[in-house]
This record gives sequence, structure tokens and C-alpha cells, in this order.
Amino acid sequence: MSLLPFNPFSEEFTHDRYAVYRRYLADGPIHPGVVGQPGRWGDTWYVFGYNQCVQVLKDSRLGREGLYAHQPSAEPSVLNSILLLDPPNHTRLRRLVNLAFTPRAVEQALPRLDTLIKEVLDDLEGRDSWDLIQDFAFPFPVTVISDLLGVPIADRGLIRQWSRALTAGIDATQDRDTFVQAQKANHAFRQYVREVIRDHRAHPQEDLLTALLQAREEGDRLTEDELITMVTLLVVAGHETTVNLIGNGLWALFQHPKAWATVRAQGLSDRGVDELLRYDSSVQATSRLCNEPITINDTDIAEGDVVICLLGSANHDPQVFSHPEQLDLERYPNRHLSFGGGIHTCLGNTLARAEGRVAINALLTRYPGLRPLESQPRWRPGFVFRGLESLAVSG
Repeated sequence: MSLLPFNPFSEEFTHDRYAVYRRYLADGPIHPGVVGQPGRWGDTWYVFGYNQCVQVLKDSRLGREGLYAHQPSAEPSVLNSILLLDPPNHTRLRRLVNLAFTPRAVEQALPRLDTLIKEVLDDLEGRDSWDLIQDFAFPFPVTVISDLLGVPIADRGLIRQWSRALTAGIDATQDRDTFVQAQKANHAFRQYVREVIRDHRAHPQEDLLTALLQAREEGDRLTEDELITMVTLLVVAGHETTVNLIGNGLWALFQHPKAWATVRAQGLSDRGVDELLRYDSSVQATSRLCNEPITINDTDIAEGDVVICLLGSANHDPQVFSHPEQLDLERYPNRHLSFGGGIHTCLGNTLARAEGRVAINALLTRYPGLRPLESQPRWRPGFVFRGLESLAVSG
């Protein structure tokens, strides 16, 4: 079989990405493809296989630094994000953040989830129909991360607006204006966070932001710019992917009556959450820059080339997941890559899992007759982040 270079912007991929993943993966675990962003130098390689993605995510010769340096809108505050740093800079920031974002801190936040989800559901009371994303899947995660960090929940509309622009800017796109809009959103968001930090310095609170302000190890601590960048990332990553987990997960359940009936009767388990994450991942791809020549599955990759791990494809690799197109809420083991891997594994994965479980269970408890009012939802544009734009539902 001879396949064309992979194109995540093609109409075929937009229509049914998983069918395209299957076709390419059947022909081999790695393929050349179109450049993911304008101005990027070097070749672009797309990795479809699970084991090959794991190799890339763990290989120190493939890094994140320099991935966006070619963009005219790129600035130090963006490029110095922990998301785009390699060791030793990444190691230092991750160590300091871990002092505040501890498993104990996350565990202490979990009881608040039941209170916060009740508030979101109470706002839906009395409506005949509503939008699953805008009225439910978005308000809950952004309220949770705002509550955890001590960011005013009343500002969540602004946060959503900035977040959408920022995530579009780090997605694969061929539109230069997207990066300009991301830069504007970054400026506005950073100024907003700076004011929130100033208030926390004057009035310390029992929240994650205060813990980040106080985090110190061997005399080292986050600078104000580093703190602003970190809080911006935590707010964006802390709700954006969870919105998609809830929306994608519910849509998957709507399409699988047996699984839907099981969740309505027994509730969504931790295993079930992991299966929803695997089945239709919120984050479909993650990129690495090749810092020295390497070989992946007999394919030679040159220094300066970009390697894009297709997590959505890896999560459906039949060599690792039996009957990957089936939604199996009891699937075990389930070593999906929806939170990435290696040193850049999502540090908020425990909280995200808990939010998804609490949100879906609470929603179906309050609305056991929940049903979609549309046969096809509207998906948000983009390749890296996958999520519903909107979906009308009725309880």
C-alpha cells in the first residue's frame, strides 16, 4: 500500500480521523506528512503506533524547546512555559511546582468537586434543553481550577475566551492569524494573572496559587514571570482538556447504548473514565523537535525535523488494545497515552480523572433521561485538541 503524506488538515481526516488513523497505521507506524505550522523548517513525521509514540515521548534526544521559536508572535513568556522546556530548565520548574501541586493538595481538593458540580447543575434547573458544552462541560472544570488556584470564578467567561485563543495557538494550524490572536490573548491573560498574584501577595489564602508563591527549595523559587506563565498554563490546561473529556465522553456514551445503560445503572468507574480517555482523547497529538539524528522503526529522522506523536492513533493501536474500536468500560489494563508520557506527562491527570467521573455521574443522577437533540454534534476546529463545540441536550 502506498499512502500520500499524512495531512491532518484534509477533509477526509476532519470527517473521520479514526478511519484515517487505521489506514495509515495498517501501512506502518510512522509516515511523513505536511508541515504542521507555517514557517516551520525541516521535515515533519507523524507517529501512529503506540510503542513508537512511547519511544518518542521518553527519548531525551527529542525535546520541546524550539518548537515555536519560528513563529513571529513567539515571545519569551510563551517559550519559557514548562510545556516547552527541556531539562535542566524543565526539571527545575517541575520540581518547584511539585512542591505546591502535591498529591495531598489534589486529594484535599476532591471533596469540593461535589459542591461545585451541584452549583453547576443547579444553574440548569428548570430548563427544557441546554448546551452540553457551554452550559455544563465548560463551567465545571473552569470553576474547579479557579477554586483551586484562588482565581475569581466570576471571570470564567474571560478565561474561556483567552484559553480558546491560546490553545488554538499551540494547535497544528496553517493560519498565521491564529498565532497573532494567541499572542493578544496571552498578553491579556498575563496581565490578569499578574493582578491576581498581586492580591494574593497582599492577602495569602489557602489555595494553590499561595502555595506556588511560597514554594521554595534550596533558596530557589519561581520568579514572578515564571509564576504568571505557570498559572496561565494551569488554568488553560486545567480546564480545557477536562471540558473535552466530559463532552467527548458523554458523546461516546450516547453512541453506545449498552455502555450508556451501564453508567446510568452503576455509575462511571475509574476504569470507565480511563476508557473514555482512550476512546476519544482530549489531546490527540503532541510534538517533539529532533535535536540529533535518530532512527524510529527503521525511519531516519534528521536533526531539526519535527516528530508528532498521534496519541489518538496510539490509543487505538490493535497491537496494544484488543478491539480498540469498542468502548469497553471495564478495559484493563488500559495504558492509554491521553496524558502524554515521559517528563511531560500531565501533572494534573489525577484531578482531571476525578473531575470527569464526578461530572458525568452527577449529571446522570440529576438527569437520568438525558438525551442529545442532535444526530451530529459540532466539533471545534483544530487537530491537536479534540472536543465538541456544542451539543443541544434535554433532560
